[in-house]
Amino acid sequence: MMLSNRESARMRKQRHLDNLTAQVAHLHRENVHVTTALGLTTYGLLAVDAENAVLRTQSSKLAARLSSPLKLTCDLGQFHIFSVSLS
Repeated sequence: MMLSNRESARMRKQRHLDNLTAQVAHLHRENVHVTTALGLTTYGLLAVDAENAVLRTQSSKLAARLSSPLKLTCDLGQFHIFSVSLS
């Protein structure tokens, strides 16, 4: 049985619409996946940023401690070097 041109065109349009609908659904799922991955990456970035802030503070404190063990003092006109234990 032969389909009329009109029926054939309607079927082509319907197939095209079905393909576009499937594409939209696929892109929606992909968008959800990317959005979730972005959220996880952002959360990880915030955690690393917070850890870096802690490490910078610790680094500054350690640098200050390392600069203070050896100091020159003047005692009766003489320079003495003294050491502070880091333990």
